[in-house]
Amino acid sequence: MNRLLTLLFISSVFCTTGVYAQNVGVGTSSPDNSAKLDVSATDGGLLIPRMTEVQRDAIATPATGLMIFQTDGTVGFYFYDGSAWMALSGSGATGPAGPQGPAGPQGLQGPQGLTGNTGAIGAQGPQGLQGPQGLTGNTGAIGAQGPQGLQGPQGDPGADGAQGPQGLTGNTGATGAQGPQGLQGPTGPAGADGDTWWTEASGNIYRVSGSIGVGTSAPQAKLDVAGIVALNGNQLRLQGGGDGNHYLAYLGGSFDGPKLNGNRSVVISTNQDSRGVRIFGEGAGGTQLIVNANYDLGNLPPAESGLIVGAYGGVEGGQIQLNASQNGDAFMLDVEGSQLRILKGTNAGSNGLVGSFQLNGTYSASDLRLKTVVDRSDAVQDLALLNQIKITDYILNDDESGKVIKKVIAQELRKVFPNAVCVTNGLIDGEKISDFHLVDYDAISMLNVSATQELYRMIQELQAEIDRLNTLIND
Repeated sequence: MNRLLTLLFISSVFCTTGVYAQNVGVGTSSPDNSAKLDVSATDGGLLIPRMTEVQRDAIATPATGLMIFQTDGTVGFYFYDGSAWMALSGSGATGPAGPQGPAGPQGLQGPQGLTGNTGAIGAQGPQGLQGPQGLTGNTGAIGAQGPQGLQGPQGDPGADGAQGPQGLTGNTGATGAQGPQGLQGPTGPAGADGDTWWTEASGNIYRVSGSIGVGTSAPQAKLDVAGIVALNGNQLRLQGGGDGNHYLAYLGGSFDGPKLNGNRSVVISTNQDSRGVRIFGEGAGGTQLIVNANYDLGNLPPAESGLIVGAYGGVEGGQIQLNASQNGDAFMLDVEGSQLRILKGTNAGSNGLVGSFQLNGTYSASDLRLKTVVDRSDAVQDLALLNQIKITDYILNDDESGKVIKKVIAQELRKVFPNAVCVTNGLIDGEKISDFHLVDYDAISMLNVSATQELYRMIQELQAEIDRLNTLIND
């Protein structure tokens, strides 16, 4: 304040100063009566002390109303209100809020404004990076086990065991004493030629009316042998009279079972009315081989036929009947025209078509009359299921070429699509296993068709949405 008074005093020396009573005028000779100091000028202003905030706070016992101009921090005019420095542009402390008055009535809602035009759609930005793949969900429960697969054909019977050693020959009884020779009687008259027989150590040989019976006194042919004819390692040959090379030989030896041998082929021929050549296995109703059978297979029970070739005498083509006695069903390979068909039924005469193969493709039985329709497949679920199937590149263990195959692994497929996997008996490296896995690739193909239909439906919906957006943009 003293500096201000000094400054005012100096100014009063150089400027026109008027002091009247208690009023001081600077630049005017008639200061206003209401002002103790009246500064009047048209080419300058009033300059009060300028200082920093630190300098301001260093003023000892500032008077209430003391004013300075602060040059740092929040720059501006400050005055001391008796307890603190206050900025001239600031405001005092906020007083307590008064009580809230009653709410006025709600005004009427104004009319709705017009909807503005839709702005143009901006250009599509670049596609963002694909996020990390989510965690794999828990594996669903394994579905119910499918029906048991058909039993494979019965394997060949094992070789007969070695023949046991021959028992010891019993002791020959003692020969009785020879009785005295009787007297020779008179010679009787010569009778008619009778039957002649010889007693041998191994049996009896009879000659009866020009026929010879071995082991039988009533031969039914020129040579009738009752019992076993032993070859003792040699062969029994039936040879034609006109050419010695035409023969059929029954071979002996150490092997079990009969063996027929010819000079070249062995031909077995039957007459027109026969049922063909039938080779029976051991036991009643056992396995048979029937070749060129000329009879209705419908009259032949399944248990009486194991393999049939050229049934019906070739009239309707050849048939091969496999494993016909399994569960009373007959499975046959049938040739009809240029087709190879697979038939299944309860007897050998069944026409239940399972599969059909032609030169231009492979066909499977799919007639509606063979089926009971349950429902249409859910294409959405089929698409989700198809995405869970893993395609694997692999090489077969016994393939020396090292060819890479792109297919599925049956054990992996069974976890997500058990209906396409069959578990049955099989062989791996000569070892018989009971959990050999087979894959029904037709089932996967049908799953792919259903999933493709769902993808096509989704594409149609997306195309419709694109067309709608294009319409909005063009409008």
